[in-house]
Amino acid sequence: MEKGDDICEMKPPLFFLEKDGFRLPYRKYGQGHELLLAFHGYGQKGDDFAVFEAELGSKYTIFAFDFFYHGDEPTGLDIQLPPFTSSHLAGMVEQLLWEYRRVSCSMIGYSQGGRLVLGIIHRMPHLIHEIFLIAPDGLKSNYLHKFISGTVLGRKIGWYTVQHPKTALNLVHLFHKMGLMHQKVRQLIFNNLEDKEQRLKVYRTWLLLQNYHPNLNLVKHYLNTRPIRLELIFGKYDTIIPLKLGKRFILPLKGKGRLHVLDTGHLLLLQHEEISKIILDEGKSAQK
Repeated sequence: MEKGDDICEMKPPLFFLEKDGFRLPYRKYGQGHELLLAFHGYGQKGDDFAVFEAELGSKYTIFAFDFFYHGDEPTGLDIQLPPFTSSHLAGMVEQLLWEYRRVSCSMIGYSQGGRLVLGIIHRMPHLIHEIFLIAPDGLKSNYLHKFISGTVLGRKIGWYTVQHPKTALNLVHLFHKMGLMHQKVRQLIFNNLEDKEQRLKVYRTWLLLQNYHPNLNLVKHYLNTRPIRLELIFGKYDTIIPLKLGKRFILPLKGKGRLHVLDTGHLLLLQHEEISKIILDEGKSAQK
């Protein structure tokens, strides 16, 4: 379904992918024959992938999704959506491929979007041609996330923090002062806790993804046994999703996939020209 966008006339029209009670907005960039499904990071939106159109638009049509609670038409923060699983997302992608009469697609995921991509690899490995993971979340268990979203006590503590953030902010400050937390991680947490709307967005998103945990063993199995191209892209100075996680993930892949290290931190999409060269296989040799 297509909808005009009154916010910015320069943007492509907004479409919606609807299945199982979920409704994902997306825009299309480029006119290439191959489909590249793009999933953004937390606090961002699909429009962030518009910068790739100039470099990739002749090869790919980029389907840039706005995840729930994000984008120009976000889910209202007064609504808690039911848990969204990898089965839900895989079903939506299969429906999209059917609608556009395609038998496969490529996927790109940044940060939280990388976690979404990782979660559906084992659900539909026969439909995936290429995977580009940019500082992907989901390469290790987030025990705080599991506790807050997956337990009654955790949800109560999370809701209390939404209403009364001072205790959590004081703890973050203490951990940083004790040298247990990097300054950039501290700043990221402060950015998400200082404003009540941001706190509520974090809480709603965490509960939404409470059952969305990539099965990394299955992911590695399918990457090893199927002809899926994999490019891992990390920032050398990233303290949010550190490079060591990428090195650990790619080690058992038997030569499948390449690990690229860019001279930057976590804001990797600013390096879209270099990332585009990697995607088009024009970049420098992978660094491991």
